[in-house]
Amino acid sequence: MDMYKFGNYICKLREEQNMTQADLAKALDVSDKSVSKWENGQAFPRMETFEKLAQSLNTTVEDILSASKDGVNRVCFTNDYSYTLQLNVNGQFHTIYTEESKWIEVTEKTLDVKISGELITEEAFDELHEESSGWKEKIVAKFVEKATKSLLNMALQIDCSYRITNFHPDTVFVIDIDDIKIYNEILLSEPFLMVYPKIVSDSDARIELMNARGRSTKKVIKSLKTWGAVGDSAIDFGWMFMMYPIRKMYLKHLCKPHTLKKNIINAEHFKKKAEKYDKFDKKIGCFGAIGILVLIFIVGFLLDALVFSTLFVDSERPYLVASDYSTITYYDDVYTRIEELPEEAEPTLFLGAQVWENSRTDGLSKWDQSMQDDMVQLFEDDEGNLYLWLVENYTDTIFAAEENGDDKEYDDFEEHYVYVCKNPS
Repeated sequence: MDMYKFGNYICKLREEQNMTQADLAKALDVSDKSVSKWENGQAFPRMETFEKLAQSLNTTVEDILSASKDGVNRVCFTNDYSYTLQLNVNGQFHTIYTEESKWIEVTEKTLDVKISGELITEEAFDELHEESSGWKEKIVAKFVEKATKSLLNMALQIDCSYRITNFHPDTVFVIDIDDIKIYNEILLSEPFLMVYPKIVSDSDARIELMNARGRSTKKVIKSLKTWGAVGDSAIDFGWMFMMYPIRKMYLKHLCKPHTLKKNIINAEHFKKKAEKYDKFDKKIGCFGAIGILVLIFIVGFLLDALVFSTLFVDSERPYLVASDYSTITYYDDVYTRIEELPEEAEPTLFLGAQVWENSRTDGLSKWDQSMQDDMVQLFEDDEGNLYLWLVENYTDTIFAAEENGDDKEYDDFEEHYVYVCKNPS
């Protein structure tokens, strides 16, 4: 199709309809510049615009194409994929910007098409910043730029090579954007997202994927490894160090050209799986929120019971027992172990089953110390002598009691410790 013949014919039909370029542009919902480029032989409209164009000019698409023929075979490629598209058709290199079309002269019956494109460029961000006048708009523009770049770092952009056969002259091929998500709950904290160019056409042309190669492989692997490590560290640091190299190898495998080609060919399979995941996520969304709240409550309870009670021990509790249980230091008083508690000694203060942080000097770990659950009770006799009665692992003892866990008294124990204060303050 001759661009100049096409432009002249469009101009002729428009004038016959007593329409200006602005009138035609409004009817087609395009800019005046676009119509001007068509009539000057600088560009062609997109294929979906041809039908509207023919209706507006009171003719048919076939009539326009027929009047524009020059005996040369051409095909059209439309860029619906990226901000800028680098196209190699049988060795001919072309650059097509977003939503623009390019008619390419062909002489062969087979088209080898290599597609490489930048989904978004720094120029696009520059335009966004230039259009932002107020300080609020500038902040939003900066946020959009940061968010977009972060998302792109998580998605593998792929360059593809296709072979097209069984096509006819004047066929329009649309290079569209497509994506695949691969889920792997064990190795990936986030789905592995691949974005690639897909050639579609309404004709009977046969389009076969030949090769696929990642163009942002290093960035994506780095991002997914980092996020995976963050998720693993929340579970266990040992698990994190074990999974880090395994995840790296898995991601490298997913980014290999033959794996990319295989996954793109099986795109429908992965899309069906992604739909199932999305439906499942919607179903458990409410329950998931409730589960998170329950988990937060449990974690808070465990932190309080196992961490904060260990780190912030009440200063009024007994705080030091000798490794051989020969003495107890309670505040400034030192209690020395004796054989029996005097009969006239009466309980005066029940200190309860206490967790004694740093109460062991016999090499127990911090965790083991925090798990020490002993009972201490203060006694006093008629002469004012003070005694401490200590039962080791008191909670385990009362739980095992036949009295259904009822508290036990001094005479109920065979193994326990009694101390007398030697230097009362």
